[in-house]
This record gives sequence, structure tokens and C-alpha cells, in this order.
Amino acid sequence: MKGDALTITGPPVSEVRGKEIILLVVFINLILFPILYIFRFLDNNTLSSWQWVFDGTRLRTLYMMHVLSIVVSLVLTRVDIPVRSYGSISFLTPFFIVLVLRGMPELYLDTSRYVIQAKALMLEGSFYFMKEWGGAVPAWTDMPLVPFVYGLLFSVFGESREIIQIFNAGMFSITVYAAYRMGSDLFERETGFYASLILMSVPYIFIQVPFMMVDVAAMCFLTLSYWLAVRVIKFGGVSNIVLCCASIICAALSKYSTWPMLIGLAIIPLVFKKGDANGLWRKVVYVGLPVMLVMCAFLILKYDVISAQIGTLRSYQLPALGRWKESFISMFLFQSHPYIIVLTVICAWFSLKNRDLTALIPLWAFVFIIVFRIERMRYLMPLFPLLSVAASYGMSTVRYSYVKRYVAFGMLAFSMFILFAGYLPFVTGTSMVNIRDAGEYIDSLEHGPVSITVMPQPVSTGNTAAVLPILDLYTDKELRYVGPEQPAQMPEGIESTPLRFTWELDMTEPYVGNSVQRGIVALITGEKLLEPDGSLSPFIGKRARLLRSFEKSSGVFRFNSFIYVYELKDMS
Repeated sequence: MKGDALTITGPPVSEVRGKEIILLVVFINLILFPILYIFRFLDNNTLSSWQWVFDGTRLRTLYMMHVLSIVVSLVLTRVDIPVRSYGSISFLTPFFIVLVLRGMPELYLDTSRYVIQAKALMLEGSFYFMKEWGGAVPAWTDMPLVPFVYGLLFSVFGESREIIQIFNAGMFSITVYAAYRMGSDLFERETGFYASLILMSVPYIFIQVPFMMVDVAAMCFLTLSYWLAVRVIKFGGVSNIVLCCASIICAALSKYSTWPMLIGLAIIPLVFKKGDANGLWRKVVYVGLPVMLVMCAFLILKYDVISAQIGTLRSYQLPALGRWKESFISMFLFQSHPYIIVLTVICAWFSLKNRDLTALIPLWAFVFIIVFRIERMRYLMPLFPLLSVAASYGMSTVRYSYVKRYVAFGMLAFSMFILFAGYLPFVTGTSMVNIRDAGEYIDSLEHGPVSITVMPQPVSTGNTAAVLPILDLYTDKELRYVGPEQPAQMPEGIESTPLRFTWELDMTEPYVGNSVQRGIVALITGEKLLEPDGSLSPFIGKRARLLRSFEKSSGVFRFNSFIYVYELKDMS
């Protein structure tokens, strides 16, 4: 019959297309880990290279865990999250994830510097620290703010690594929350929420948070500076101005590398220059003038220290970056999620296409990385909150909300898989875990002060004595360094090595004292002892009884910390 056409109904074309896109993303996620695993030889990261993290074993188990993470992300995609919960999720989620990682050992010998500086404030007071920073309080190339805060925490709560980890977990949570708020203020709340999830999709950052370093605090203050600068220009307000000034000053006093990163703040008033020009530049002055006054006062008061530090950075650290650098492939495909760089490029494309100047603010991080050739993941880390906002804006160009939700949760689930199945087992298998275990064991002994002696590293250029302040973090016992004496001059050939500071700064000075005549002595060495009876050390001798040895090692790093704990009947 001519008038009776057969009508076939079905789901809308847009719904079908959205499901097809999710199917495509699921397929990409399924093959993502195997592809990265096969090409892991391209990862030249100096701390957590996939070549070391995934050593060719447990492949079947790893892939099953990877598939499970994809299933979890699909389940999370179906959860309807209220908009009012975006902020609390952004703040609380990273905090609790980091708390799970609190058992990770300190991996950087740089931690010893911050322990020494914080200990000086704890013992001598904040006025002494500020007066002697760069003199009696060794500064190396560090800025004073974060060690100062660590010292205050030690003064209030005692010399505890746990309080440092809680502080850093809080700083990271504030960073993720600030990324959420910045994305919300620049674009919309959904974009901000996905920015927070994307930032948590960088597993490298998570393994940095438990360490007593300055990078997490620097990242936090830098992110706050950009977010609060946006709020000052868009909304004004005395509280925003005061907090923005404080954040910029704190960022500048946290790490030298934040100084050029702060240049991008100048983009913000240029983006929002429409409207009341006088009011706009008045806000710039309200923020810029106090920052300049404080920083100029700091530069004048500490000119000798800062000029010496900049000289060291120019003559030693800057040239050495050419030898320490890590590739963009390593940083963007292995140490972070590969989607971040893809989404950031999409952000750049659509911002140019639509002439959306607002996107230039987070895109500054991408431009900075390319122009300044930042080829070391730890130095790049403070810029990842901005990159996450840019990537989230790039993802907002997808019209299907459940596709965006799946991409974001898929990135987060993949990051958690890499973190807990790869990074965590690797980190806890390095020789630095011996310091943690030895400290906990020493604490369990009933003896009083513990004598410490060291033996040189057979392969590494580092000074074994740098382990002493880190060991101090893990024990409440009094440590007394009994020898050997530290050399008056650095050994030849280490002037351009990354561990030069372990010789240039005397890490044993706060611990030097008379050795105990009876009790416990710990020997720290860079190689396993075939006959750990104490006879190799003149400070122990054969009269010692070996109580416990700590000899874990990944075999990856040249610097090792093997620790042997002895009981002495008589040291005279």
C-alpha cells in the first residue's frame, strides 16, 4: 500500500554516537598499557622509569589489574555525582590516597638538607634560623620557606616524619582543590572538577608527596597564585588580594624554579582587560606592589646568600641539566597520563579556532615547557595543575557528558593502577627502605643513644654520611656520629655530579659527639658486607655482636644504603 510506509524507531543518533565513542575509548584504554609496556625502553626518567618499575615479571597479573581498573572506571562513570560534592571530592580524594602511601621510604638524599635545616629551627628557634640561613644553617641552593615550615612543625609536634607527610598531603589536596576552583572560575564547574581528576591522573606526583622535599609545597603555592590572581582580576575583594599576595610570595620563597613560572601571571589581566581599565590596573598594583616590596627586602637582606646560590645554579646546576634531562616522551607518555598532552593540544587548537583568550592562562604552562625546554619531570611538576585545567578545557569540547566522565575516571583509574601495581612495589624495594626499617628497629631497642659510623660508596659519588639525617627521621633515639671525620675538601671529580651537596655540606655536624661506651652502633655502607662481623670498621671491631642487617636493594641505583646494627660490650 502506497500510503503505509514502514517506520522503524530506535535510539537517537546522538546517543548511538556517544556509545560508539565510549567503545572506542575503552578499546584504546585496553591497549594503552600493553603498548606503553612494550615501549618502556623509551622512558628515561631518573627515579621511576618504567624500565625499572615493570621489570618483565607479573605481566599476566598486571594486565588483569589493568582490565579491572577499566571496569572500575566504567562503574564510576554511571555514578551521578552532585555538583555540590565536586569541591569535597577534589580535596579529600588526594589526601586519603596519599595517606595510603605514607609507608614509602624517602628516596631523595636531598631530604637530608631539609632535615638539617628544620632541625636547626627546632633546636635554636625561628629567629636564629632567619638570621643564620645561608650561614650556620646551610642553604645550598634551597629557598628558606619550606624548611622553615618543617622546622615549625618539628617544634610543635616533635621531629616526626608523619607530621611532614600529613602537611604535604594537605598541600597536595589544596593544589587539587585550587585546580578545581581555577577551572570553575575560568570556565565552568564541570571543567574544574574534571581538571582535578586529570591532575590526580599523574602517578609521578603521588610518589613525590610523602617525601620531605619542597616540590609539593612549591606546586601548591604556584597553583594558588594563579587561581587567586584570576579571582582578584574577575571578582576583586580584599581577601582575594591579600591571599594572592601571600601565595605569590610563598611560591617565590619555596623554590627558585618558580620564579620564571610566575611570569605567566601577567597574562591574566591582559585576558580580562575589557571593561574598567583603571580598576583592572589598580588590582594589579594592589597585588604587585606588596609582592615587590617583600621580595626586594628579602633580596637586600640576604643578598650575599642569594648571589652565591645563583652563582652555583649558573655554574653547576644549569649546565648539569643537560646531563640530567628526561625526554618529553618519558614525561608525557609514561610519568603522566598520555591523554593529558593530547587534550592540552586540543585545548590549544580550539582556543585559537574560537579565539578564546581565557584558555591562554592554563596554556601558559604548555608554552613555558616548550620555550624553556623543561626536560626533567620533578622541575615540571609545579606546572601540572595548569596543564590539567588546559586538558580539561580540551575535553569540554566533547559534546557527550558521559564520554567526558568516562575519560576522566578512566585516566584516574589508570593512574591508580600504575601507582599501586608499579611504583609502590618498586619504591619499597630500593635500598632506601633499609633506612626506614633500621630506624624502626633501633626504636624498638631498649638501649639509649645510638652510635653511627659509615663506610664509603663503592660506585656512587655520593657521601654515605648523607643518610644520617634521613635515619634521624625514622627514630626517636639520639644519634651520635662517631666517624670517620668528613674530608675538609670534596673528593676530585664530583664537582658536576648531582650529589655534590652531600660532600659540600657537612651532614654529620648536628650529630657529632662522644661515642657511647656500651650499647648500639649502626654501620651504614654502600655495599653488602660478606662478613658483617664489624671487623671492617675501626669504630666497631670484632667485639660487636650483629643484631640485625638491612640489605634490600633494587640493583637500579648506584647509591645504596645497607645498614648493620650491632651491640657493643665495650667501645673503649
